[in-house]
Amino acid sequence: MIDVFRDVDVLKNAIIAFNEGASDEKRMAINSLTKLVEEKETLIKDYEAWVDEQAKIYEDGKSEGQYV
Repeated sequence: MIDVFRDVDVLKNAIIAFNEGASDEKRMAINSLTKLVEEKETLIKDYEAWVDEQAKIYEDGKSEGQYV
């Protein structure tokens, strides 16, 4: 949940920077948003790998008669 609070903070700061900030503040906001997106993309890749792993485990168990 703390991650959600941090994400909201990054987004709020970016909105403020784009509305009121000088060019260097806008550049910092872009960098913060870029980092946030990269973190979320990593989470997605990790989740997809986990799902693939779980599907393989299920299929292996299914072929051995463990799942009906």
